[in-house]
Amino acid sequence: MRAYFVDDILHYCNVSVNGCTAIDKKKISCYDLTLVLKGSLTYVADGETYVLCENDAMLLPPGTERQRFEGRQRVQYVSFNFLVLEGNELAIPRVVKNVISQDVRTLLGVFSQSHLSPRYYSKEKLCNILNYILFELLNAVSFKCVHPDIIKIEKIIDDNIGQKITLGMVADQVHLSKEYVAYLFKKNVGMTVI
Repeated sequence: MRAYFVDDILHYCNVSVNGCTAIDKKKISCYDLTLVLKGSLTYVADGETYVLCENDAMLLPPGTERQRFEGRQRVQYVSFNFLVLEGNELAIPRVVKNVISQDVRTLLGVFSQSHLSPRYYSKEKLCNILNYILFELLNAVSFKCVHPDIIKIEKIIDDNIGQKITLGMVADQVHLSKEYVAYLFKKNVGMTVI
């Protein structure tokens, strides 16, 4: 696997609006990734309806017939239209529920522009951010666990892997009881935290 997927970003937007506009039905020629940070969006992709809620992601491959319905409520979302490097395929389901981590939110917050700009290496920065997001989606799908507390627990373990890690330390950092952390981790990951 290469260390990156993205060849080019064709469109980017990071918006917070009172009601989103509709997108007419059209076959897309690139990958389309939408991340819902707040609110919800409703899409039809190849005739199937998908409702994306807060923290959901949708990845549509080239050739998908896509349509978005008009929304009337406040929604914050990020959208990327992009091409991948030749020979790369993204083995990510169309919709991944509850997958947007705090790390992804932080990265999107660091890139303050709401649309693609020719200035300040914005396309290059976005390519790196998008590669990170795609790897996060692949991780979530690979481990088949997108429970937000498990993601936090795994990050704590990764960040402290060289140190002595205790169940109490992990529980304190995720603001849950030791017993619940032990139960949740064993149930979702199949091993103990320690």
